[in-house]
Amino acid sequence: MADTKVLLDMIQDEDDLPEWLETKITKAGDYMSSAARYIAGTVARDQGQLEEGVLNEICEVDDYFNLYESLQDAVDENGNIPCPQCLYETIVDADCGCPDVLEEAKYKGKKVQLNKPKRGGSKKFYVYVKGCAKDKSRVTKVSFGDPNMKIKKSNPKRRKSFRARHKCATAKDKCTARYWSCKKW
Repeated sequence: MADTKVLLDMIQDEDDLPEWLETKITKAGDYMSSAARYIAGTVARDQGQLEEGVLNEICEVDDYFNLYESLQDAVDENGNIPCPQCLYETIVDADCGCPDVLEEAKYKGKKVQLNKPKRGGSKKFYVYVKGCAKDKSRVTKVSFGDPNMKIKKSNPKRRKSFRARHKCATAKDKCTARYWSCKKW
């Protein structure tokens, strides 16, 4: 902290600092704010001020843990993993309520995999989903994504902006293009 005060005394607003020095000062400020957020979060956790959303996530983790235990039971004593069909049956029997469990169904006379996005179609991606129409047993095709735009997931700023713009935190209906776009990002 003493170094910070000395540095602030040396720097004036009108000073023209080299770019590398400005970068270092900016990074140091970012590190300080990250540390402050971490400490504030730790204090909040210690005082028991967990948010409701975190409690819901804990419940979801508990459901996934039950699925994990079922999958552990599928592995035999020697550590051998069962065939994919047996593993699939174990997952279905565990019934964790996951919408992402892959199934096969018929769509316009051909067998398709449910809940697995693929490239192509009228948009950049498409996915077959069951239960979106009035008849809950019907399979529908959901197309999503702009075919002319590149996906740049590796850029955190673009990713954050996309997720905020599309309100990905509230996208729960797997029958919408928004849900699948958010899942892809």
